[in-house]
Amino acid sequence: MTYKGHKELKKYIDQTPKASFTKVVEKEVVNLANWSFQESINTSPALNGFWFEKYRQVYMEVNGNAKGLRKPKSFNLLIWNDILARINRRRKLVDRCSEAALDVTAAVVKSSTAQVTQSLNHRNLPINDNLAESRGNEEASTEESSDPGDSIEVKNSDLNNYAAKKLLGTFDENDKTTIRQKLTKGDSIEQRITNHIIELLCQDHLTPIEQETLK
Repeated sequence: MTYKGHKELKKYIDQTPKASFTKVVEKEVVNLANWSFQESINTSPALNGFWFEKYRQVYMEVNGNAKGLRKPKSFNLLIWNDILARINRRRKLVDRCSEAALDVTAAVVKSSTAQVTQSLNHRNLPINDNLAESRGNEEASTEESSDPGDSIEVKNSDLNNYAAKKLLGTFDENDKTTIRQKLTKGDSIEQRITNHIIELLCQDHLTPIEQETLK
């Protein structure tokens, strides 16, 4: 069974003659925070125990036995406190992104409700030749300007996840390619918001203001 960090631990143990849990922890401080922030762990000792067990499992997987594997008699509290602090910052970041996604959803719902109400009001108007002709022209214009990409919808949860990855530094080229395919030519409020967020996600560097926008 694989999990976040499994590949890196396996590579380290396989390629390091004198592999050490303590040394890999010192080497992977940032990654350990990225791998752990979705786990239900809230103390440094628990975090240390969780990752030593993962390390032991991978060590057995690579070597076939636990010969040479020693559990540290103590652990570096400063390092694990640092990792836990990084984890908590990432959790708060994800929460902020989730709240931002809810705000966008509320704006989209409000806009959609207004558009539906306007549409219903138009339907209740007496139909005459000029109105029918106007609607016919609008429908024709819509058909001409439609684009296959316009039918692609982006879920707010998707934007939330991509924004979190961008701010955590784990947004990669595959993510960029996937999210670019979600750009539309629509001019509604929600489509313009979505396109703007996608453009920010695809930038190599973000200003502090742009980072706050993604949050």
